[in-house]
Amino acid sequence: IEASFLFSLIWSVGAAVNSDGRKTFDRELRKILNGTPGEEFARFVREGSERKMRKPIPKNGEVYDYVFDLEKGYWEEWMKIVPKQEIKPTAEYSQIIVTTLDVVRYTHLMRMLVANHSHVLLVGPTGTGKSRYIIGLLNHLDAQHWNSMVFNFSARTSANMTQDIIDGKLDKRRKGIYGPPPGKRCVIFV
Repeated sequence: IEASFLFSLIWSVGAAVNSDGRKTFDRELRKILNGTPGEEFARFVREGSERKMRKPIPKNGEVYDYVFDLEKGYWEEWMKIVPKQEIKPTAEYSQIIVTTLDVVRYTHLMRMLVANHSHVLLVGPTGTGKSRYIIGLLNHLDAQHWNSMVFNFSARTSANMTQDIIDGKLDKRRKGIYGPPPGKRCVIFV
């Protein structure tokens, strides 16, 4: 459980910082995990028992470089969990996603969130592949259990148009209530 908590801490609190902030977060978190926190943290935790983690994060790299594998029970480098990538010779250049560390991390996190029926907000600069990551995720959802919709907005898209499009792709359950077919979940990408 503590490794799952730590993974969640890194990818919630620690995800909201820039690259300089990541270095600081990594350094300070490792101090706490090693039992050598700064005075501010020591004041915060005057009471309680001290103990080492049962499944510590490896010391190499940053805390962001690892994912905890629940099935195997240990921390693994992100890139080691990726199957070998094969690009078809007929693939369009614009559709190819090179499997980088960021692609692996964000796709894994999005899969976890979607599988647990959580909302996902993926932000970042223009042209960094966010839409491609999400469309790749949607394409790999089990069609027996998931429906997906992709929407592109323009300056002329209204709230009513959006509602009509969504309602038109869902089943009417009763007056004013729409949803995916029974036994399915729906993911909407805007």
